[in-house]
Amino acid sequence: MLKKTKLPLTNAPEYKVVPLEPVLSDDKPENQRHFPTTTKTLALGIITIVLIGGGAGGWWLSQNARSSLTKPEVNQDSNVVSLLAKLLIWDDPAGFTFKYPDELRVDKHEEDQENYANVELTNQNHPGKIVVLVKDLPVGNKKTPVTTVDDWVTSDKILSAGNIVDTTLGDKTAKKILLGGQDEKIVTGVVYDDVLWLVEGQLIDKTYWSTVYKSITENFEFKPLADQTTDTANSNVEVAVDEEEVVE
Repeated sequence: MLKKTKLPLTNAPEYKVVPLEPVLSDDKPENQRHFPTTTKTLALGIITIVLIGGGAGGWWLSQNARSSLTKPEVNQDSNVVSLLAKLLIWDDPAGFTFKYPDELRVDKHEEDQENYANVELTNQNHPGKIVVLVKDLPVGNKKTPVTTVDDWVTSDKILSAGNIVDTTLGDKTAKKILLGGQDEKIVTGVVYDDVLWLVEGQLIDKTYWSTVYKSITENFEFKPLADQTTDTANSNVEVAVDEEEVVE
Protein backbone atom coordinates (compact mmCIF):
# COMPACT_ATOMS: atom_id res chain seq x y z
CA MET A 1 0.00 0.00 0.00
CA LEU A 2 1.41 3.25 -1.04
CA LYS A 3 1.95 5.96 1.63
CA LYS A 4 0.87 9.43 0.97
CA THR A 5 3.53 11.97 1.49
CA LYS A 6 2.88 15.68 2.04
CA LEU A 7 4.72 17.79 -0.31
CA PRO A 8 5.59 21.34 0.68
CA LEU A 9 3.39 23.86 -1.03
CA THR A 10 5.90 26.31 -2.22
CA ASN A 11 3.42 28.38 -4.22
CA ALA A 12 0.64 28.63 -1.50
CA PRO A 13 -0.45 32.16 -0.66
CA GLU A 14 0.40 33.55 2.73
CA TYR A 15 -2.43 34.82 5.04
CA LYS A 16 -1.94 37.47 7.65
CA VAL A 17 -4.41 37.93 10.55
CA VAL A 18 -5.33 41.58 11.04
CA PRO A 19 -7.36 42.59 14.16
CA LEU A 20 -10.74 44.03 13.28
CA GLU A 21 -11.51 47.64 14.18
CA PRO A 22 -15.06 48.83 15.07
CA VAL A 23 -16.85 50.31 12.15
CA LEU A 24 -18.48 53.66 12.92
CA SER A 25 -21.72 54.24 11.15
CA ASP A 26 -23.97 57.32 10.90
CA ASP A 27 -26.96 55.08 11.11
CA LYS A 28 -28.56 55.05 14.57
CA PRO A 29 -31.06 52.68 16.04
CA GLU A 30 -34.60 53.34 15.14
CA ASN A 31 -35.60 54.62 18.55
CA GLN A 32 -32.59 56.94 18.77
CA ARG A 33 -33.13 58.36 15.33
CA HIS A 34 -36.70 59.46 16.09
CA PHE A 35 -36.20 60.62 19.71
CA PRO A 36 -34.91 64.14 18.88
CA THR A 37 -37.72 64.66 16.40
CA THR A 38 -40.36 63.59 18.96
CA THR A 39 -38.90 65.89 21.63
CA LYS A 40 -38.86 68.82 19.25
CA THR A 41 -42.46 68.21 18.22
CA LEU A 42 -43.57 67.92 21.83
CA ALA A 43 -41.79 71.15 22.75
CA LEU A 44 -43.38 72.96 19.86
CA GLY A 45 -46.79 71.66 20.92
CA ILE A 46 -46.33 72.86 24.49
CA ILE A 47 -45.17 76.27 23.32
CA THR A 48 -48.17 76.52 21.00
CA ILE A 49 -50.57 75.62 23.81
CA VAL A 50 -48.94 78.14 26.15
CA LEU A 51 -49.14 80.87 23.53
CA ILE A 52 -52.78 80.14 22.77
CA GLY A 53 -53.67 79.98 26.47
CA GLY A 54 -51.76 83.17 27.20
CA GLY A 55 -53.45 84.97 24.33
CA ALA A 56 -56.89 83.83 25.46
CA GLY A 57 -56.15 84.85 29.03
CA GLY A 58 -54.89 88.23 27.94
CA TRP A 59 -57.99 88.77 25.83
CA TRP A 60 -60.25 87.81 28.75
CA LEU A 61 -58.44 90.16 31.14
CA SER A 62 -58.58 93.00 28.63
CA GLN A 63 -62.32 92.47 28.15
CA ASN A 64 -62.88 92.50 31.91
CA ALA A 65 -60.80 95.62 32.31
CA ARG A 66 -62.69 97.32 29.50
CA SER A 67 -66.07 96.30 30.92
CA SER A 68 -65.05 97.53 34.38
CA LEU A 69 -64.27 100.91 32.89
CA THR A 70 -67.47 101.17 30.90
CA LYS A 71 -69.89 99.41 33.26
CA PRO A 72 -71.17 101.67 36.06
CA GLU A 73 -70.35 100.51 39.55
CA VAL A 74 -73.35 99.12 41.39
CA ASN A 75 -73.86 100.53 44.87
CA GLN A 76 -76.23 98.51 47.04
CA ASP A 77 -76.99 101.58 49.10
CA SER A 78 -77.32 103.92 46.12
CA ASN A 79 -80.94 104.68 47.03
CA VAL A 80 -79.84 105.74 50.51
CA VAL A 81 -76.99 107.93 49.28
CA SER A 82 -79.07 109.60 46.59
CA LEU A 83 -81.86 110.58 48.96
CA LEU A 84 -79.45 112.78 50.89
CA ALA A 85 -78.40 114.67 47.76
CA LYS A 86 -81.10 117.30 48.30
CA LEU A 87 -82.26 118.33 51.76
CA LEU A 88 -85.08 120.63 52.75
CA ILE A 89 -85.34 122.53 56.05
CA TRP A 90 -88.33 122.03 58.31
CA ASP A 91 -88.89 125.13 60.45
CA ASP A 92 -91.42 124.37 63.17
CA PRO A 93 -93.16 127.07 65.25
CA ALA A 94 -92.65 124.91 68.35
CA GLY A 95 -89.03 126.03 68.32
CA PHE A 96 -86.88 123.63 66.29
CA THR A 97 -85.56 123.02 62.79
CA PHE A 98 -84.11 120.00 61.00
CA LYS A 99 -83.10 118.93 57.51
CA TYR A 100 -84.75 116.04 55.72
CA PRO A 101 -84.64 114.45 52.23
CA ASP A 102 -87.01 116.11 49.79
CA GLU A 103 -88.60 112.79 48.80
CA LEU A 104 -90.24 112.35 52.19
CA ARG A 105 -93.86 113.18 52.85
CA VAL A 106 -94.40 115.35 55.94
CA ASP A 107 -97.56 115.35 58.03
CA LYS A 108 -97.63 117.78 60.95
CA HIS A 109 -100.84 116.28 62.39
CA GLU A 110 -102.82 119.43 62.97
CA GLU A 111 -105.53 117.31 64.58
CA ASP A 112 -103.20 116.58 67.52
CA GLN A 113 -104.34 118.87 70.34
CA GLU A 114 -102.21 117.19 73.02
CA ASN A 115 -98.62 117.73 71.85
CA TYR A 116 -96.85 120.96 70.96
CA ALA A 117 -95.51 119.37 67.79
CA ASN A 118 -96.15 116.07 66.02
CA VAL A 119 -94.27 115.90 62.72
CA GLU A 120 -94.38 112.57 60.89
CA LEU A 121 -92.10 111.76 57.94
CA THR A 122 -92.85 108.81 55.66
CA ASN A 123 -91.91 107.38 52.27
CA GLN A 124 -94.33 105.15 50.40
CA ASN A 125 -91.45 103.13 48.93
CA HIS A 126 -89.83 102.37 52.29
CA PRO A 127 -91.86 100.96 55.20
CA GLY A 128 -91.23 102.78 58.45
CA LYS A 129 -91.31 106.38 59.59
CA ILE A 130 -89.77 109.10 61.75
CA VAL A 131 -91.78 111.22 64.17
CA VAL A 132 -90.62 114.41 65.89
CA LEU A 133 -92.59 115.15 69.06
CA VAL A 134 -92.62 118.01 71.55
CA LYS A 135 -94.73 117.20 74.59
CA ASP A 136 -95.20 117.82 78.29
CA LEU A 137 -92.83 116.08 80.65
CA PRO A 138 -94.08 112.68 81.80
CA VAL A 139 -94.62 111.81 85.44
CA GLY A 140 -91.72 109.99 87.08
CA ASN A 141 -91.52 107.29 89.69
CA LYS A 142 -92.10 109.84 92.43
CA LYS A 143 -95.38 110.89 90.86
CA THR A 144 -93.87 114.20 89.85
CA PRO A 145 -92.83 115.38 86.37
CA VAL A 146 -89.30 114.36 85.40
CA THR A 147 -86.71 117.13 85.33
CA THR A 148 -83.74 115.43 83.65
CA VAL A 149 -83.21 113.17 80.67
CA ASP A 150 -82.01 110.42 83.00
CA ASP A 151 -85.26 110.61 84.97
CA TRP A 152 -87.18 110.40 81.71
CA VAL A 153 -85.47 107.14 80.74
CA THR A 154 -85.81 105.47 84.13
CA SER A 155 -89.47 106.48 84.42
CA ASP A 156 -90.37 104.36 81.36
CA LYS A 157 -90.06 100.58 81.72
CA ILE A 158 -89.81 99.99 77.97
CA LEU A 159 -87.12 102.62 77.42
CA SER A 160 -85.09 101.61 80.47
CA ALA A 161 -84.93 98.04 79.12
CA GLY A 162 -83.42 99.16 75.82
CA ASN A 163 -79.84 99.83 74.79
CA ILE A 164 -79.17 103.35 76.12
CA VAL A 165 -76.44 105.57 74.62
CA ASP A 166 -75.35 109.07 75.66
CA THR A 167 -75.61 111.54 72.79
CA THR A 168 -76.68 115.09 71.93
CA LEU A 169 -79.62 116.57 70.06
CA GLY A 170 -79.01 120.09 68.87
CA ASP A 171 -76.61 121.34 71.50
CA LYS A 172 -78.38 119.61 74.39
CA THR A 173 -77.47 116.48 76.33
CA ALA A 174 -79.65 113.62 75.16
CA LYS A 175 -80.21 109.90 75.45
CA LYS A 176 -80.56 107.56 72.47
CA ILE A 177 -82.40 104.31 73.13
CA LEU A 178 -82.33 101.35 70.75
CA LEU A 179 -85.32 99.02 71.08
CA GLY A 180 -85.20 95.61 69.41
CA GLY A 181 -88.02 93.31 68.52
CA GLN A 182 -90.01 92.70 65.37
CA ASP A 183 -90.38 96.43 64.70
CA GLU A 184 -86.99 97.85 65.60
CA LYS A 185 -87.23 101.35 67.00
CA ILE A 186 -84.85 104.14 67.97
CA VAL A 187 -85.69 107.10 70.23
CA THR A 188 -83.61 110.18 71.03
CA GLY A 189 -84.89 112.42 73.81
CA VAL A 190 -84.03 115.76 75.41
CA VAL A 191 -85.51 117.47 78.46
CA TYR A 192 -85.27 121.20 77.75
CA ASP A 193 -87.34 124.29 78.45
CA ASP A 194 -89.70 122.27 80.67
CA VAL A 195 -90.82 120.03 77.82
CA LEU A 196 -89.71 116.73 76.29
CA TRP A 197 -88.28 116.71 72.77
CA LEU A 198 -88.30 113.37 70.98
CA VAL A 199 -87.12 112.03 67.62
CA GLU A 200 -88.52 108.55 67.15
CA GLY A 201 -87.64 106.23 64.27
CA GLN A 202 -89.52 103.10 63.27
CA LEU A 203 -86.88 101.15 61.34
CA ILE A 204 -88.83 98.62 59.30
CA ASP A 205 -86.63 99.35 56.30
CA LYS A 206 -83.59 99.62 58.53
CA THR A 207 -80.95 100.68 56.01
CA TYR A 208 -83.06 103.48 54.59
CA TRP A 209 -84.52 104.90 57.79
CA SER A 210 -81.28 104.63 59.76
CA THR A 211 -79.66 106.95 57.22
CA VAL A 212 -82.58 109.37 57.29
CA TYR A 213 -82.68 109.31 61.09
CA LYS A 214 -79.00 110.14 61.29
CA SER A 215 -79.46 113.07 58.89
CA ILE A 216 -82.35 114.51 60.90
CA THR A 217 -80.75 114.17 64.34
CA GLU A 218 -77.40 115.53 63.18
CA ASN A 219 -79.08 118.61 61.67
CA PHE A 220 -81.61 119.15 64.45
CA GLU A 221 -81.42 122.61 66.05
CA PHE A 222 -83.32 124.42 68.76
CA LYS A 223 -84.36 127.99 68.08
CA PRO A 224 -85.83 130.69 70.34
CA LEU A 225 -89.58 130.95 70.16
CA ALA A 226 -90.88 133.94 68.25
CA ASP A 227 -91.64 137.04 70.32
CA GLN A 228 -95.30 137.11 71.23
CA THR A 229 -95.46 140.76 70.17
CA THR A 230 -94.22 139.90 66.69
CA ASP A 231 -96.74 139.69 63.94
CA THR A 232 -97.22 135.90 63.79
CA ALA A 233 -99.09 136.10 60.50
CA ASN A 234 -95.84 136.50 58.58
CA SER A 235 -94.26 133.53 60.30
CA ASN A 236 -97.34 131.44 59.59
CA VAL A 237 -97.12 132.30 55.92
CA GLU A 238 -93.47 131.29 55.83
CA VAL A 239 -94.19 127.92 57.40
CA ALA A 240 -97.08 127.37 54.98
CA VAL A 241 -94.70 127.89 52.07
CA ASP A 242 -92.39 125.22 53.43
CA GLU A 243 -95.29 122.84 53.85
CA GLU A 244 -96.47 123.43 50.30
CA GLU A 245 -93.01 122.61 49.03
CA VAL A 246 -93.06 119.39 51.04
CA VAL A 247 -96.45 118.36 49.76
CA GLU A 248 -95.36 118.94 46.19
